[in-house]
Amino acid sequence: MADEQFELTEEFTQVPETIFLGESNFAVDPSQIILETSDRHKLTFNLIQWLAESPNRTIKSQRKQAVADTLGVSTRQVERLLKQYEEDKLTETAGVQRSDKGKHRVNEYWQEFIKTTYEKSLKDKHPMSSASVVREVKRHAIVDLGLEQGACRRA
Repeated sequence: MADEQFELTEEFTQVPETIFLGESNFAVDPSQIILETSDRHKLTFNLIQWLAESPNRTIKSQRKQAVADTLGVSTRQVERLLKQYEEDKLTETAGVQRSDKGKHRVNEYWQEFIKTTYEKSLKDKHPMSSASVVREVKRHAIVDLGLEQGACRRA
């Protein structure tokens, strides 16, 4: 077979009229997704969504590497993001949501004390700066209530 010679005829050199779709035809360039989004979270979400829609393992591994290169992270981090996406923990607007989002981290007692301290300074015609209010809160906690640093929570 090695001694055989092949003759190229006009039949083999012409471009076929029909094009068969292969696996490479399903690849999308990540730069197209980048152009659509300017927000980092949206970009990450869209790239991970694109990765999750991969039709087979070969394309998925190629896309995973493309996403890692685009985001500047490791492929392992991309796998973690994909897992979050599959568990519906990855949102389009921001990263993983905090469990205490929307709740005040300062006790109501301290909120009221800060408010009354500042309003009193306004009534006395000597408005306090925010730093002065912080110093007054610390003084009240240590001197008046006898609390130590880090133990300023009052029920």
